Amino acid sequence: MRIGWVLFLICGVLVAGDREEKAVKAGKGLMKSLGSVLKMKIQEEGPVAAIEFCSEKAITITTDESKKWGMTLSRITDKPRNSDNKANEEEMALITTAKSDLAKGELKKVYKIDQAVYMPMLMKPLCLTCHGEQIPPQILKEIENKYPRDKAEGYKEGELRGFIKIVE
Repeated sequence: MRIGWVLFLICGVLVAGDREEKAVKAGKGLMKSLGSVLKMKIQEEGPVAAIEFCSEKAITITTDESKKWGMTLSRITDKPRNSDNKANEEEMALITTAKSDLAKGELKKVYKIDQAVYMPMLMKPLCLTCHGEQIPPQILKEIENKYPRDKAEGYKEGELRGFIKIVE
């Protein structure tokens, strides 16, 4: 009887590990898809066009990646530009923990709450164009036009922007 329970527990751990691995691949896929399209948009049409892309097309890419992986992917943050991405109370606590971990040099690649997997999103130089401390006036005007309740500004390179949330 003990052997059966041991095998049951081992199988459960292996399945959980496979799920987490798949979730990480899905999260990386989403970041890659969003990043490559955004970078191309900025290079071809400039940052103002990228704001329009983010406001209208980013959700489509997120939905497509969710379908591709058979999981629900989303982005969450404590400083949302789009209010749909606002972290809930439990996720806010996770963001606080991750910021502390980052300050100590101990940021994890993956965090979990219940069955959800969270992958940190850190600010990169390209992101600072629209999310940094000194946003050019023409970009700021477009952000204010598209996102009148924007809170996603004032970041520095390497800071935690939020998380990719993955739920199977």
